[in-house]
Amino acid sequence: MTIATSIQQNWLSGYQALTPSTTQTQAGGTPVTGQYVSIAAGNAADALTLPSASAGQIVFLLNAANAKNLFPPKGGAINQGTVDAVLSLTASKMSLVCYTDPLNVSVNILA
Repeated sequence: MTIATSIQQNWLSGYQALTPSTTQTQAGGTPVTGQYVSIAAGNAADALTLPSASAGQIVFLLNAANAKNLFPPKGGAINQGTVDAVLSLTASKMSLVCYTDPLNVSVNILA
């Protein structure tokens, strides 16, 4: 797992095996730090939280069994929704996260 950062950009890269947090809040969610993320099986509604990242950043989330809660970066929104609101990731699906700016993301759950 690696994170490349500089003054001009915050870019995620590499692979992350993520165990979602049983603290099912934005602040308590396990931080996403990779570009390719394999989410381990856990309880339904366990949480993961996206970091701020550069516009154009793409993150792939592969969710195992049970739906998980995905939170945006603090102060951000998912799919132009309410600030800091959660999105439920469908069980056993791949999701594509695209950063539109450092705090806001578009999430597409793929079939």
